[in-house]
Amino acid sequence: MQFSSFTTVSWSAISFVIFLLSTIDDMGIFAANTWDKDGR
Repeated sequence: MQFSSFTTVSWSAISFVIFLLSTIDDMGIFAANTWDKDGR
């Protein structure tokens, strides 16, 4: 097994998810539902 390639794919997926969440947060759709507890 090559754990290095698995780690690279995992970090790519994590980065993509973070990018996706930040994009949705900029649109204001995800923010109203999730970050309402923080007052943001």
